[in-house]
Amino acid sequence: MRYRLRFHLQEIDLTSDEVVIGRGSACHVTIDDPMLSRTHVRIALGGPQPFLEDLHSRNGTQLNG
Repeated sequence: MRYRLRFHLQEIDLTSDEVVIGRGSACHVTIDDPMLSRTHVRIALGGPQPFLEDLHSRNGTQLNG
């Protein structure tokens, strides 16, 4: 199965079983946006369906809107 992250005008292929997204350099996907925390969200893709976990971000996480 192929997964892609769409954020504004960017599209990023998610190729590993676990992806951490945020502003910090230690994240797998780094997005320079002041609304994102340094480590904002984790996406687990290794199970039967994708699982999204907010990593206690200040602004929260929205999925599909």
